[in-house]
Amino acid sequence: MADKVLYIAHVGSDGLLNKPSLEALSCAKNLVGAMNAEFAVGIFGEDTSKAIEQIGSCGAGQFLTISGAEYKDAKYASDAFAVEAICSKSQASIVIAAGTSRNCRVLPGVAYRVEGSIETHASEVATEGGSVTVKRWIYRQRMESVVSRVHRPWFIVVDSGNYSAWTGASAAVSVEQI
Repeated sequence: MADKVLYIAHVGSDGLLNKPSLEALSCAKNLVGAMNAEFAVGIFGEDTSKAIEQIGSCGAGQFLTISGAEYKDAKYASDAFAVEAICSKSQASIVIAAGTSRNCRVLPGVAYRVEGSIETHASEVATEGGSVTVKRWIYRQRMESVVSRVHRPWFIVVDSGNYSAWTGASAAVSVEQI
Protein backbone atom coordinates (compact mmCIF):
# COMPACT_ATOMS: atom_id res chain seq x y z
CA MET A 1 0.00 0.00 0.00
CA ALA A 2 1.34 3.41 -0.95
CA ASP A 3 1.69 5.94 1.82
CA LYS A 4 -0.76 8.79 2.10
CA VAL A 5 0.19 11.87 4.12
CA LEU A 6 -2.47 13.76 6.05
CA TYR A 7 -1.76 17.25 7.31
CA ILE A 8 -4.10 18.04 10.18
CA ALA A 9 -4.65 21.43 11.84
CA HIS A 10 -7.09 23.44 13.89
CA VAL A 11 -8.13 26.98 13.11
CA GLY A 12 -7.29 29.90 15.35
CA SER A 13 -9.74 32.39 16.81
CA ASP A 14 -9.50 34.40 13.58
CA GLY A 15 -10.44 31.38 11.47
CA LEU A 16 -6.97 31.10 9.93
CA LEU A 17 -4.01 28.80 10.50
CA ASN A 18 -1.24 30.08 12.77
CA LYS A 19 2.49 30.12 11.98
CA PRO A 20 3.33 26.75 13.61
CA SER A 21 0.54 25.15 11.58
CA LEU A 22 1.90 26.65 8.36
CA GLU A 23 5.37 25.36 9.29
CA ALA A 24 3.92 21.86 9.72
CA LEU A 25 2.28 22.23 6.31
CA SER A 26 5.72 22.92 4.82
CA CYS A 27 6.99 19.77 6.53
CA ALA A 28 4.11 17.72 5.14
CA LYS A 29 4.62 19.08 1.62
CA ASN A 30 8.36 18.30 1.78
CA LEU A 31 7.58 14.73 2.86
CA VAL A 32 4.93 14.27 0.16
CA GLY A 33 7.42 15.45 -2.46
CA ALA A 34 10.18 13.17 -1.19
CA MET A 35 7.88 10.14 -1.03
CA ASN A 36 5.77 10.90 -4.10
CA ALA A 37 2.79 10.14 -1.85
CA GLU A 38 -0.85 11.15 -1.92
CA PHE A 39 -1.61 14.29 0.08
CA ALA A 40 -4.69 15.17 2.11
CA VAL A 41 -5.53 18.09 4.38
CA GLY A 42 -7.81 17.91 7.42
CA ILE A 43 -8.94 21.06 9.25
CA PHE A 44 -11.21 21.35 12.26
CA GLY A 45 -12.60 24.32 14.17
CA GLU A 46 -15.58 26.60 14.50
CA ASP A 47 -15.44 27.85 10.89
CA THR A 48 -12.84 26.26 8.61
CA SER A 49 -13.69 28.07 5.38
CA LYS A 50 -11.05 30.82 5.71
CA ALA A 51 -8.32 28.34 6.65
CA ILE A 52 -9.14 26.04 3.74
CA GLU A 53 -9.05 28.98 1.34
CA GLN A 54 -5.79 30.18 2.97
CA ILE A 55 -4.00 26.94 1.98
CA GLY A 56 -6.11 26.04 -1.04
CA SER A 57 -3.12 26.09 -3.40
CA CYS A 58 -0.99 23.72 -1.28
CA GLY A 59 -1.45 20.87 -3.74
CA ALA A 60 -3.52 18.48 -1.63
CA GLY A 61 -5.77 16.08 -3.50
CA GLN A 62 -8.31 15.89 -0.67
CA PHE A 63 -9.58 18.52 1.76
CA LEU A 64 -11.57 17.29 4.77
CA THR A 65 -13.15 19.49 7.44
CA ILE A 66 -15.20 19.26 10.57
CA SER A 67 -16.65 22.52 11.77
CA GLY A 68 -19.18 23.81 14.23
CA ALA A 69 -19.55 25.78 17.44
CA GLU A 70 -18.48 22.76 19.51
CA TYR A 71 -15.00 22.96 17.93
CA LYS A 72 -14.39 26.62 18.75
CA ASP A 73 -12.53 26.01 22.01
CA ALA A 74 -10.01 23.29 22.73
CA LYS A 75 -11.81 20.40 24.38
CA TYR A 76 -10.35 16.91 24.38
CA ALA A 77 -13.57 15.05 23.59
CA SER A 78 -14.66 17.10 20.58
CA ASP A 79 -11.13 17.57 19.23
CA ALA A 80 -10.37 13.84 19.52
CA PHE A 81 -13.63 13.02 17.75
CA ALA A 82 -12.81 15.45 14.93
CA VAL A 83 -9.24 14.24 14.43
CA GLU A 84 -10.23 10.58 14.59
CA ALA A 85 -13.02 11.12 12.04
CA ILE A 86 -10.70 12.97 9.67
CA CYS A 87 -8.00 10.29 10.01
CA SER A 88 -10.50 7.49 9.40
CA LYS A 89 -12.00 9.20 6.37
CA SER A 90 -8.63 9.98 4.79
CA GLN A 91 -7.12 6.52 5.40
CA ALA A 92 -3.73 8.22 5.76
CA SER A 93 -0.71 6.23 6.86
CA ILE A 94 1.27 9.27 8.06
CA VAL A 95 -0.29 12.21 9.90
CA ILE A 96 1.64 15.47 10.29
CA ALA A 97 0.56 18.18 12.76
CA ALA A 98 2.03 21.25 14.43
CA GLY A 99 3.20 21.02 18.03
CA THR A 100 0.51 23.33 19.37
CA SER A 101 -0.86 22.74 22.86
CA ARG A 102 -4.21 21.75 21.37
CA ASN A 103 -2.66 19.13 19.08
CA CYS A 104 -0.24 17.83 21.71
CA ARG A 105 -3.12 17.27 24.09
CA VAL A 106 -5.31 15.30 21.67
CA LEU A 107 -3.08 13.46 19.17
CA PRO A 108 -1.60 10.83 21.54
CA GLY A 109 -5.11 9.70 22.48
CA VAL A 110 -6.22 9.59 18.84
CA ALA A 111 -3.10 7.60 17.90
CA TYR A 112 -4.05 5.07 20.57
CA ARG A 113 -7.68 4.92 19.38
CA VAL A 114 -6.66 4.12 15.79
CA GLU A 115 -3.92 1.71 16.93
CA GLY A 116 -1.20 3.94 15.57
CA SER A 117 2.08 5.29 16.93
CA ILE A 118 3.17 8.83 17.61
CA GLU A 119 6.37 10.85 17.66
CA THR A 120 6.25 14.24 19.34
CA HIS A 121 8.69 17.16 19.30
CA ALA A 122 10.02 16.25 15.86
CA SER A 123 12.68 18.61 14.57
CA GLU A 124 12.95 17.08 11.10
CA VAL A 125 10.95 14.63 9.01
CA ALA A 126 12.76 13.16 6.02
CA THR A 127 13.20 10.06 3.90
CA GLU A 128 16.35 7.97 4.07
CA GLY A 129 16.81 4.76 2.16
CA GLY A 130 13.18 4.68 1.11
CA SER A 131 11.77 4.98 4.63
CA VAL A 132 10.49 7.95 6.60
CA THR A 133 12.67 9.14 9.48
CA VAL A 134 11.98 11.54 12.32
CA LYS A 135 14.72 13.44 14.09
CA ARG A 136 14.30 14.87 17.57
CA TRP A 137 16.52 16.20 20.28
CA ILE A 138 16.86 14.22 23.50
CA TYR A 139 18.71 14.51 26.79
CA ARG A 140 18.56 18.26 27.31
CA GLN A 141 18.99 18.97 23.61
CA ARG A 142 22.47 17.43 23.61
CA MET A 143 21.81 14.39 21.42
CA GLU A 144 19.72 13.86 18.36
CA SER A 145 17.79 10.63 17.83
CA VAL A 146 16.59 9.32 14.48
CA VAL A 147 13.51 7.11 14.49
CA SER A 148 11.89 5.16 11.69
CA ARG A 149 8.74 3.06 12.04
CA VAL A 150 7.03 0.51 9.87
CA HIS A 151 3.82 0.58 11.93
CA ARG A 152 1.06 2.74 10.48
CA PRO A 153 -0.72 5.05 11.01
CA TRP A 154 2.17 7.13 12.26
CA PHE A 155 1.40 10.50 13.83
CA ILE A 156 4.24 13.03 13.77
CA VAL A 157 3.99 16.26 15.77
CA VAL A 158 6.45 18.86 14.45
CA ASP A 159 7.88 21.51 16.76
CA SER A 160 7.75 25.11 15.62
CA GLY A 161 10.85 26.83 14.30
CA ASN A 162 12.23 23.91 12.27
CA TYR A 163 10.55 24.69 8.94
CA SER A 164 9.70 27.86 7.08
CA ALA A 165 6.03 28.73 7.17
CA TRP A 166 4.23 27.72 3.99
CA THR A 167 3.39 30.65 1.76
CA GLY A 168 1.12 30.27 -1.18
CA ALA A 169 -1.82 31.86 -2.85
CA SER A 170 -5.30 31.58 -1.46
CA ALA A 171 -7.58 29.43 -3.57
CA ALA A 172 -11.06 28.04 -3.47
CA VAL A 173 -11.11 24.23 -3.43
CA SER A 174 -13.60 21.42 -3.21
CA VAL A 175 -14.07 20.44 0.45
CA GLU A 176 -15.57 17.34 1.96
CA GLN A 177 -17.41 18.20 5.17
CA ILE A 178 -17.50 15.31 7.64
